[in-house]
Amino acid sequence: MNIVLGTANFNLLYGYQKYKVKDKDIKRITKFIEGKIKFIDSSESYYKKNNFLINLDFKNFNLNSKISEIKGNSQIEYDNSIYSKVNLIINSYKLKKINILFLHKPEEILKKKGKYLINSLKKMKKKKLISHIGYSVYNPNDAKKLINKFKPDVIQIPFNVFDKRILENKFQSFLKKKNIKIQIRSIFLQGILTNKSILNNKKFLSFKSDLKSWYRWIETKGITPEEGAINFILNHKKYFDTVVVGIDTFLQLKNNINYFKNKNKVKFQFPNFKLTNKKIIDPRKW
Repeated sequence: MNIVLGTANFNLLYGYQKYKVKDKDIKRITKFIEGKIKFIDSSESYYKKNNFLINLDFKNFNLNSKISEIKGNSQIEYDNSIYSKVNLIINSYKLKKINILFLHKPEEILKKKGKYLINSLKKMKKKKLISHIGYSVYNPNDAKKLINKFKPDVIQIPFNVFDKRILENKFQSFLKKKNIKIQIRSIFLQGILTNKSILNNKKFLSFKSDLKSWYRWIETKGITPEEGAINFILNHKKYFDTVVVGIDTFLQLKNNINYFKNKNKVKFQFPNFKLTNKKIIDPRKW
């Protein structure tokens, strides 16, 4: 199982706390990850003045990136639009190619002009400007609709103690038959599972009882919330190939890698955390 470093808040305010990683931490992270992490998760929206990505030596890393808002009225216009986005990424970071190019809004392939988008992605792969095509989705039902239209190489999807939908409705066997790999994200649910101060946040009052059950369980086990969330992921590692890990500080990254790498870690038996309000698992509805 490979760890992918999420970089959303290296340049933008991100998560429920709208936190941005400090420059001093970014410098330490840059040095620390060499030899420990091979994959970086990015997006075209992260690029402006992103010193972390610009200063990385991508001879030692693979970049996964998301793109969206592909516009055009013909195949040529779609080809040009995607090529310009891909070329910008490659040139900005001195890459040979992009490892996985994710569609941030893959539902675009279901529209009338979706055939142009699909053809353009195939061309980028054939030219070896990208190695793999991916969809970034929020739930298995969306993924199935998209896959039935055009099969990607990778699906990126949320998975955590409150969002276990990838284990339901034979989704795993569906992907296995299609030979599609899974990359999971939101293992900390954008910080909700790791920062107990969330219980005092008025915006999340409707989720309070669900979150209380999680933090009570963490306390009974005498572990950190990060350790608990990662332990849950490791208990299910046979279901996915890579995991995106987001962090706020250098110390968090260091600790989280230790949690992932500790071969003597106790495997906890997790209760079936149930949600009374399903909106908690979809950050778009917060």
